Amino acid sequence: MLLLIDISLHEPLNEIQSDEIMHAKFKGEKYNIWKTTDIATKYPLLWDKAQFYVIAFPTSYLVEAAFSRVSQMLSKDRNRLDIVKRGYLRLSLTSI
Repeated sequence: MLLLIDISLHEPLNEIQSDEIMHAKFKGEKYNIWKTTDIATKYPLLWDKAQFYVIAFPTSYLVEAAFSRVSQMLSKDRNRLDIVKRGYLRLSLTSI
């Protein structure tokens, strides 16, 4: 499969692949690598392209999780339970 990448991203991608500090950070924090502030300042072109994916995934995940929880709460299997046993939607979606 051919992956088309913008020519301007080749240099930052090569730099980040050969950066040993970034490799160590990635091994330690696989999911929080884009939250570090030096990524946005060190690789601004790469961050401009990646930030939309980093931001879009959690929001779509939360929407799908909320929809699943609502459908579970209101399904035919659970309609015999009273509202107290069903729980509140806000409490079921947050991790306290």
